[in-house]
Amino acid sequence: MNDLQTRHGYWQQRTFGDSLTDQGLINHMKREILEIEQADRVEKVEEECADLLLLLLGFAHKKGFSLATAAEEKFRKVQQRRWKEPDGEGVIEHVRSHSEEYYKSLYGGKS
Repeated sequence: MNDLQTRHGYWQQRTFGDSLTDQGLINHMKREILEIEQADRVEKVEEECADLLLLLLGFAHKKGFSLATAAEEKFRKVQQRRWKEPDGEGVIEHVRSHSEEYYKSLYGGKS
């Protein structure tokens, strides 16, 4: 995945240059998530997920980190967590420590 990130990142820079902003990439990712939600067949979901992945890879390249490495590190963390039951929206979050809950209440932070 690092090779794909590098190739996509350089293509992205050559193609869009300085007009490509962090906020622009984030907004584009939000649109892709909506398209995934609205997809009516597996092929369309696959295509929209690929779009989202490429945007994430491009964002990581622009920010100077390996998305593959970050995902591996995060996966190790989530495997050690305890998990709650799904909430009203079907979201399953991990059980937070008191300090995490306090931080989240102050800053809306995620961990």
